[in-house]
Amino acid sequence: MAPKPVRVPKLPANEAPERNVMPKLEAPKLAKLRNALQPRKPETSAMSTVPSTSTEGKRVLFLGDSLAVGAFGRTFDQTLRNSGFEVYTSIAGGATPYYWLKEYPPVSIDITYWECTPTSERRLPGISEVPKVESLMAKWNPDIVVVQTGTNLYASLRSKKRSKEANVREVESLIEKMCRAITANGQRQLYWITPPDSHVKRYPQALQDEMLNITQRVAGRYGTVFNSYQVTSYDEPYPQADGIHLAAPVSRKWGEAVAADFKGRFQ
Repeated sequence: MAPKPVRVPKLPANEAPERNVMPKLEAPKLAKLRNALQPRKPETSAMSTVPSTSTEGKRVLFLGDSLAVGAFGRTFDQTLRNSGFEVYTSIAGGATPYYWLKEYPPVSIDITYWECTPTSERRLPGISEVPKVESLMAKWNPDIVVVQTGTNLYASLRSKKRSKEANVREVESLIEKMCRAITANGQRQLYWITPPDSHVKRYPQALQDEMLNITQRVAGRYGTVFNSYQVTSYDEPYPQADGIHLAAPVSRKWGEAVAADFKGRFQ
């Protein structure tokens, strides 16, 4: 019998909530943030105008969290499609390896889920089970798997339930398990995108630097790691904005930079 979906994976109590916590915003600020996270109508309704990808093009599975729901994800996804890649996008707000790996219980979310393939697209306000990476790879057989995540792991990295050393080991283990699952067959390539810059009052610079170092050290053994800090800067006022999600223009430039690097390596 298949396990029942649960709201969150089995994490220490202080780790799970932070990923989707948003400060109370004034109505104009909230509208601005929602606009940055939501697709513009011409883009979400224009699947028929996207050029068909070559059957000889490399197949790409793109996994991401809420940072990829808006301008960053749209830009990266669309640029790869326009460049001839066959792209299969699966974006789940709040996602981490806890959500994607089959060894952890199924997770339901009540934040945006976005799926886009060469023939269809859907955006949902939530989903009963975030698809597991193993199932997505079996379904779409990608040549390259792109993983954009890390911000939602800050809670694990600074958990009060474990020692500092144990927190580091936990995050290292999660990243390594994800990398091994993706590269296990010896044929798929891994492209890992680190978190962009966050406001230092939301996540101290030392914490952001530590996550970058862990990701580069662990995921770098299995594939390419793109350092998003080099091309992003969080300039929105905090706490009026959440300190995490970039303004649309910055997010779009981030997507352009990552896509250019990706194309240079794999096209």
